[in-house]
Amino acid sequence: MTAITLLDNALALLATTRALSPEYVQYALPLINILLAETAPYDNSIRAAKGLAEAQDAPEITALSDTLPAQPELCAAALAYGLCARLLLNEDDMARMAYFNNAYISALEDAARFVPAAVTDVYGGDAQ
Repeated sequence: MTAITLLDNALALLATTRALSPEYVQYALPLINILLAETAPYDNSIRAAKGLAEAQDAPEITALSDTLPAQPELCAAALAYGLCARLLLNEDDMARMAYFNNAYISALEDAARFVPAAVTDVYGGDAQ
């Protein structure tokens, strides 16, 4: 998915378009980069569950035409909801912003994967 597709999906949730809301377009790139940094741990959990190498640094894009460096599970919903919430931060409708932020957090938790790892018993003794 490209960043422009993500923006279009978010704007659709807000019942608007790039043509009708150019002010949202001008803020989209930095907001998407913030979201990519915020969601990096979730992206890495999905990568690890798939057996892929984890990203060492927070991913970043330089243009709205760039492909998002995130797993499809995050792109499908979480990033769109998160972008909606961030775009609405300067609006007067905090209830709507909170709705999208809650949907964002919920979608992040839905996308996260548990990755089993060996645990070392540092205390000794018998396991209960």
